[in-house]
Amino acid sequence: MPEKTTISLKILLVDDEPSQMELTKLNLEQTDPTLIITVAPTPQDALKEVQVNPFDCIVSDYIMPGINGIELFTKIKKRKTIPFIIYTARGSDEVAALAFDAGIDDYVRKEPNLAHYLVLVRRIRHAVEKKRAEAGMELANKELIETNIGLKESYNELIKVKEVVQENARKLEGMVQNGKVRLHDSEERLHRLQQMDTISRIGATVAHDLRAPLVTISQASEMARAKQELSDKMLELISENAKRSLEMIEEFREGTREVKPVKMRVDLSSLVMDFAKGLVKPDNVALDVQSGEGLGDVFVDPGLIRRVLENLVRNGVEAMPDGGKLTVSVKRDEHDAVILVSDSGVGVREEDRKHIFEPLFTTKRRGLGLGLYFVRIAVESHGGTVSFDSKLGYGTTFKIILPIE
Repeated sequence: MPEKTTISLKILLVDDEPSQMELTKLNLEQTDPTLIITVAPTPQDALKEVQVNPFDCIVSDYIMPGINGIELFTKIKKRKTIPFIIYTARGSDEVAALAFDAGIDDYVRKEPNLAHYLVLVRRIRHAVEKKRAEAGMELANKELIETNIGLKESYNELIKVKEVVQENARKLEGMVQNGKVRLHDSEERLHRLQQMDTISRIGATVAHDLRAPLVTISQASEMARAKQELSDKMLELISENAKRSLEMIEEFREGTREVKPVKMRVDLSSLVMDFAKGLVKPDNVALDVQSGEGLGDVFVDPGLIRRVLENLVRNGVEAMPDGGKLTVSVKRDEHDAVILVSDSGVGVREEDRKHIFEPLFTTKRRGLGLGLYFVRIAVESHGGTVSFDSKLGYGTTFKIILPIE
């Protein structure tokens, strides 16, 4: 049932997932018809709306392209004081703590049942009433106290970490002195720990990211049963989000699978040309394939190299949403084979360059950030290297060097 109130509130809803944003707007309006909701599909659109329109409250997703919900709040706070609620399916206790430390008014988890929209409406009104009741000086003092508490906790954690590191260093030194540790065993153990840590972090990300489409599927199913006239639209949402869930699971499988190349002598030029012939690309992307002379056979795993090319080509196409030119070339450089994949897309920002091959790093709205990570480990498993050169607004070129022998 709608909330019993006569006070209209202007709400800005920020969510980069179109289906989830539409579903949230529809349910909020049905729960409380006095809410006047404006939607913003990106943080940049939200900043523009806040600049020209007054709002009583902002309800924002956390994980979005470019900047997250907490960073969006920080930018808006510099211009205006507006009650701000993080509304997310991908959050955690850590994210909630970061949100409250930043001064955000409330943090609400997206739930699969429709009844929680009544809770969200009440939290919105509570946030608005609380903000209106607080005096400017009291709010400033409270934020200062919270900042000091956060700094103190960080300092205490740093002291604890320092003590743990010192204790582990003492133990390791004692083990080495007693002859219980050998360098080779230590390196293998460290490698296994790093692998376990990467898989653990990837698994946690998949669990968080899968929650959003699964919540949408659950809510859409409930809406379809409750409102027959919306069943076709809800089935489209269910199909779209089910496909997205399967894509994330497949990306997770590829990103966590141990890479063990089965090498054989391969005509790399033919492999690249055959790959290009079977490539499916948008009509607005032109493809140029080049092959140098005298390359000969290369000792590689052809399946892995094709998957490397698939990831780089997909990355290039996604970097050109308005179309452009994609170039794939292969040549010999003394004792190495060199593969270049170039696009004329948006380029890579300076602050992103050092993270581009790390697992879970992505600037895209969808995806787990495992594609380029897989490219790196697959190329390195061949004894090769991968690097890139990029210029904003002009495009990016990835360079793979593989030993011929």
